[in-house]
Amino acid sequence: MSQKYSTQTLLSLKEGDVVYINAFVEGLGRSKMVISECFEDCITGDVAFEGYEEDSEYGELYKEDFKEIYLVVHENMV
Repeated sequence: MSQKYSTQTLLSLKEGDVVYINAFVEGLGRSKMVISECFEDCITGDVAFEGYEEDSEYGELYKEDFKEIYLVVHENMV
């Protein structure tokens, strides 16, 4: 898990929340995901990569990669 966010925080993510993710796949930069669904082992949503913010695509982030999340913005904070 992310050192910055507790397991409780990351497991409490909801539809509409936004997570910012460090680059962890070669060739892809940091990204922003607007969550559309939350499951026990992953979250899904629209992902936009830095430099391509207007072009979003479907993405999945699995629990083992939650450590790459560096910022969480809950829907009610936007």
